[in-house]
Amino acid sequence: MKTIIEVSGKRIIISYIITFIFSILGALINFWFFRAALIHINEESFYYYSYARRVISFISPVLLLGLGIAIPRSIGLYFNDYEKVKKMFISALSIILVVSALWYIINLCFNNWMTFIIWGDINPISIKLNKTISLYFIGLNLTACLHSYFRGKIKVFYAGLLELIALTIIPLVAFLYLTDLVKIYNFISLSLIILNIFIIIGISKNGFKISFSEFAKESKKILGYGLMRVPGDIAFALLIFLPAFIASKKYGLEYAGIIGFGMALITLANLPATAISFVSLSRFTHILKTNKSELKKEITYIVLGSFVYGIIASFILYLSIDYFVTLFLNDSILEYIDILKLMLWAITPYIIFTIVRSLIDAAYKKPYNSYNIIISTIIFLVFSLFSLKYDNISGIIYGIIFSYTVLAVLSLLKTIKLFKSEESIS
Repeated sequence: MKTIIEVSGKRIIISYIITFIFSILGALINFWFFRAALIHINEESFYYYSYARRVISFISPVLLLGLGIAIPRSIGLYFNDYEKVKKMFISALSIILVVSALWYIINLCFNNWMTFIIWGDINPISIKLNKTISLYFIGLNLTACLHSYFRGKIKVFYAGLLELIALTIIPLVAFLYLTDLVKIYNFISLSLIILNIFIIIGISKNGFKISFSEFAKESKKILGYGLMRVPGDIAFALLIFLPAFIASKKYGLEYAGIIGFGMALITLANLPATAISFVSLSRFTHILKTNKSELKKEITYIVLGSFVYGIIASFILYLSIDYFVTLFLNDSILEYIDILKLMLWAITPYIIFTIVRSLIDAAYKKPYNSYNIIISTIIFLVFSLFSLKYDNISGIIYGIIFSYTVLAVLSLLKTIKLFKSEESIS
């Protein structure tokens, strides 16, 4: 039986490349979705779609209860113990399914109230969208659970393929054949649920038998790690969601849509770092226990390379932003180009944070990433208050840049402390 070290040594570069290719392909097609919402449906749908993506980015991590990180880390700790991994996975899957289903039921029962809280307005479109996106979370979070399982097992091709089908191909089919945003999300939601059912049946062909006492034991263990990260997940989700939300409340849905598109640009530039982070959590967990000095060298090279890449990516996007907007949206959005250019300054710190985030989660049971994220979110809120007070949207944009910069610096300081100390993985 192969150890995780042997798997990593032979496949890690290929794993990074595969993840990056799947991610970049998915991201480019996802950018087309913005254009599809704008051109093939209508301009109002573009702003609703852009805002809906921020809503999804905010709520989904909260419903996952930190298990998206806990699953691959747990697999890294017990990589060769098939029975242990199997019981842990079925426990996590059950929890995620129940929590996501409860969220859907709550939104069904109190749809108008929840619509106002989440969307800031009650109208026929937002009411329908809120209901269908609540259903979407069931399929999306099941996908996240399975994706985390494949990541933990270093089955990178399967993880990337699942992500590509679930988050790109299925939505692409919906946008090509449907012209109503609510119907599009209904189609995606039901397709994801069906897809995940088939995958779960496929990977459970050897059986997923688990007693209640075993379920309780594994659930307690994995939630013990994951739940500590929920406040950080909420804070990070707020850091992603609040810029568009505050803009929608103060300056209108148009500005919220533009900020949502700007965040998507930052996410696009961050794809190589995301690829490394996704592949590495389970691997880092195991290697920290066996070869800390070698990992230090690897992380140093990756961080330095990521910094250089972030500067270059920011510069290229700055020079080509007009073309990007025209290609994926249309010329009417060019009046907001200065906002998008300013947001690009957040790319490099966001990349640095993404790179070392998995390492910190792998090394510590304590949620140090959560502490750093909460501090950064508070900083963003301070900037936002100034924006609201002086009626200037640039305060929100500077808040994004500065909060991400603080997050990167705090993460780097924790990483340096990790490698200077003699403490082992906790």
